[in-house]
Amino acid sequence: MTRQLKETIYYKENEYRIKDTPLDAYLQEKNISFPGRASNCWRGYTGKWEVKDDKLYLINFHSIIYHHKPISEQEKIENFEKNKDYYKEHYRITGANEIANYVSTEEILGLDYLFPGQEEVFADWFTGEIRIPYGKVLYQMMYSSIYEKYTVLEFKEGILIGEKKFDNEELIADYSVTLPNFNQITIELTKEILDALPVNDIIYAEFAEYGAMGCAGQVMIYIIKDEKLICYKANLLTDEDMQKQVAFLLSKYSDWNLDFFEIEKQTNNNNESQLIYYEGGFSNNVFVKRNVSLKAVDKHFVYEENNKEYHIYSSVYGVFKNVAYRMEKIEMIEKDDDYENYIQKILDIWKIIY
Repeated sequence: MTRQLKETIYYKENEYRIKDTPLDAYLQEKNISFPGRASNCWRGYTGKWEVKDDKLYLINFHSIIYHHKPISEQEKIENFEKNKDYYKEHYRITGANEIANYVSTEEILGLDYLFPGQEEVFADWFTGEIRIPYGKVLYQMMYSSIYEKYTVLEFKEGILIGEKKFDNEELIADYSVTLPNFNQITIELTKEILDALPVNDIIYAEFAEYGAMGCAGQVMIYIIKDEKLICYKANLLTDEDMQKQVAFLLSKYSDWNLDFFEIEKQTNNNNESQLIYYEGGFSNNVFVKRNVSLKAVDKHFVYEENNKEYHIYSSVYGVFKNVAYRMEKIEMIEKDDDYENYIQKILDIWKIIY
């Protein structure tokens, strides 16, 4: 699952991003739904909210509906002739060579679609809590982040009836939230960091190509420094030079080829690769330090060093699932010659990671 777009809320003259979706209750009551337009917005819409005079208002709404019109074979040929460059680039990035059997037009929907003639709507259908995160990001997880502090607003039929403030530890205790230990620091990957990064320090890395599932163009590199798990992260879709630099580094010390860049990979002087390469699926590439053990636990990996556990999250669950499966499969092939026993273990693995 890809990290989802958040709603926006204005509270006490400040703007925040929230994971809560107060509009869902209204849509369910009216039996209204919107098609997920992308993997990062399966609910199919985004909304903006404001708390004024202790009342919750919906002040903006955005969604897109696509209308498809079938086209003839002749129109398909003409469409291809007009858009040759697009189709060539689309094939290079995605490997897909289909020509659409229809033409699409999009209709952008605003607040007027749900509430004609209204510029803001009192959310009297909403009873529940809205959690507003703020402060530093303490922990970056696969689908969301854990912040330093939270304000929890409680509403009844759209009216604010309570407000609580929690720091991280209080929120965990009060809401029985179980989280990994906060030992990760997320840092923007820069060229200076990359130039000085020893390959031997890399525990886990991901490289997502153009068109990759989840986070296209994203690079993640995990290392441990001063007993802290550091995740260097960047999206390099707009920085081709640095993207190539990262690709060269990871391919030079692994078995990954560079078909993606259509250039010859570099080689190192060691007979054995320092990084083990795994296909993460859908153009995601994963690299794990050789001779380290990563355990697949509760949709993420756990790495142990000096009696400490470090929790490593893949960019999306699909990548974790593919890599966990391949890791266990390779390990069992190396250790188990009993074919029937091997097949049973494979089935057991799928039960765990699905």
